[in-house]
Amino acid sequence: MEAGKLTIDKEPTSVAAVLAGVSSLMEPLAREKGPELRRQSESSLPESFECDPYRLRQVLLNLVGNATKFTRSGTITVVSRVDPNPDRRSGTLHIEVRDTDVGMLHDLLASCASEISTTR
Repeated sequence: MEAGKLTIDKEPTSVAAVLAGVSSLMEPLAREKGPELRRQSESSLPESFECDPYRLRQVLLNLVGNATKFTRSGTITVVSRVDPNPDRRSGTLHIEVRDTDVGMLHDLLASCASEISTTR
């Protein structure tokens, strides 16, 4: 990405189908590890959305995979919504991966953030 060699190919994409595909791939792994994998839509998704379906799938698999790896029990929820843009017929797609694990301790998170900012 930093070298400018990553190309993003936007095409009409069924985000719902991408989400369903990621869920069907990751559900058996999540079930084996312990947490329940859920999908939740906070707004209706358009039938088609302009994005790169391969990059979207790759990012979601990484995020859900990490959540599955580090969440021992509870739930992992993939939440989607579209915020409409009043100036155009489009909107902004938001997808979050939420889990019920404890996450990083605040002190450790702050330490990591300062380490990252000093090494750039």
